[in-house]
Amino acid sequence: MLDVRYDCLMRVNHRWMERGILTKPHMVFVGNLSTTLAVPPCVFGFRTIMREKEVLLRHFLLGRRSERLEHFTLERVNSDAYSHIRWAAYPTNGAIMIATAVRLKPRRIVIGGIDLFADPRGRYPGETKAENDYLSSHARDVDLAVIDHALSQYDGIVEILSPGLERALKDRRSGAVAGDRIPEISR
Repeated sequence: MLDVRYDCLMRVNHRWMERGILTKPHMVFVGNLSTTLAVPPCVFGFRTIMREKEVLLRHFLLGRRSERLEHFTLERVNSDAYSHIRWAAYPTNGAIMIATAVRLKPRRIVIGGIDLFADPRGRYPGETKAENDYLSSHARDVDLAVIDHALSQYDGIVEILSPGLERALKDRRSGAVAGDRIPEISR
């Protein structure tokens, strides 16, 4: 995966920095509050306006007032593909990152590092402390549905470097995974 060529590199949070692999992203989707402090300047991505405010306020309060942060918030964009949906759980930043990449309409998308918390090496390869499972606010079926829906709207070339994600999408598309729409909260 080290020899992947790209025009725009997107990452999630900042744990990847410790491994020294693909360390110059153009955009980083933020879930962890300290990511804007840990990552070199780039565009920071947020799923919601509320999360954007939390992170930017923390950044400001920690004395980084003079640093200008460029950011993108999916909720602020006319995201017609997802704006009407009330998810049963929040999609992870990885799923939102893929949906955002699709909306940018590149010729080719390469997806790596999204294993749906099924990698036998753990949540973050090389780190044994973190439990290799979704946080309670996220769910595998929601991530799969969001990713599958986004990729179904994409006309370009998709290369998936994560065997777990590729297998899960194939299972979902073949009917091995129940449901063909994004799980919603009952109204």
